[in-house]
Amino acid sequence: MGSKRFDLDEYTAHNRLAARRAWLKWEGERGSSHRAVRRRPRNPEEVAVLTRLAKARLDRAVSSGEFVRIAERRYRLRVFG
Repeated sequence: MGSKRFDLDEYTAHNRLAARRAWLKWEGERGSSHRAVRRRPRNPEEVAVLTRLAKARLDRAVSSGEFVRIAERRYRLRVFG
């Protein structure tokens, strides 16, 4: 039939840079709202502060009725009044 055989490793090595550029361009045009990935670990003090803030926010939502536990592993979150 005259079909050509391709070496996948060779093809990948040859086209990796172009594929990466195309993907980065696509991601930029997509306008994703994803935050940048954090590269370094948080220090223990920062973890403690963020945990306390998250706990306070959850407690405030529970006390206001915005966040309600319905059953085990089932919750209701009222976002709009």
